[in-house]
Amino acid sequence: MNLLNIIKKKAFAENVISNFKEKIEIRIKIDKTQHADDRQDRHANITITDEDIIKTAQKAIDKITKYLVFNKLDIGDDILIHDKISDLNLICKLQSKEFGIVDLIIITVMVKKNFKPKTGTRMIYI
Repeated sequence: MNLLNIIKKKAFAENVISNFKEKIEIRIKIDKTQHADDRQDRHANITITDEDIIKTAQKAIDKITKYLVFNKLDIGDDILIHDKISDLNLICKLQSKEFGIVDLIIITVMVKKNFKPKTGTRMIYI
């Protein structure tokens, strides 16, 4: 096979067939049950604020979006978002009640360096 035929085959294989142009909105919601509220203040010298939680979740939004598109995450999955700098862990769940909108529900939070979530939890490190 000559070089021209190889180049033609490679160019054909790389043609874009279609583009996905729908917008996906990911909203961050903090589950304010008594359990979640208690967890924010359980550390002796640290209070985890709602702002800390939201900033950490926002850092993970790009990865969550990519993982959803490439089928590494799905609606209903439990997720651990771990901030490698602050050791803040967010236990979350993905929910969707309307097309194109995904809610990231923050269930509980804690600061722990080597936190191990329950089996089957998807992990995102930021």
